[in-house]
Amino acid sequence: MITNLLNTPIALGVGLGFVAGSFGYILARFWIRPLLSYGSIKRQIAAALAAAGSAAESKTGRPDVAVLRQTAAALTDCYNDTLPNWYKLALANRDESPLEAARHLMTLADTRNTEHAADRIAKVKAHLKIT
Repeated sequence: MITNLLNTPIALGVGLGFVAGSFGYILARFWIRPLLSYGSIKRQIAAALAAAGSAAESKTGRPDVAVLRQTAAALTDCYNDTLPNWYKLALANRDESPLEAARHLMTLADTRNTEHAADRIAKVKAHLKIT
């Protein structure tokens, strides 16, 4: 009786649907979401660098230190904890080094000299391939 039930088209459809749904969940949870969060962090860093560059050009104020430190920490956490290893290898092949960029972001947060700040901004953009 059970073998007859398992051979019906509905049971086969349920089984295939379960397998496809499980595969889709794993794909979305462990590959797509980390890649999207990495791209989001890069956009946040680009916006923070633009704000830091305008603050350095105006010579009236310092960049928002808290935002720079938070984005550096988020970038480090994303790289170390959530990105899949194959994507880390892809980043290395593209000469993109998020950990070095995070190090320069933390240094940028403490920089008071405008020329040094511009140099750090350029280094962060170079390490993350931000144009």
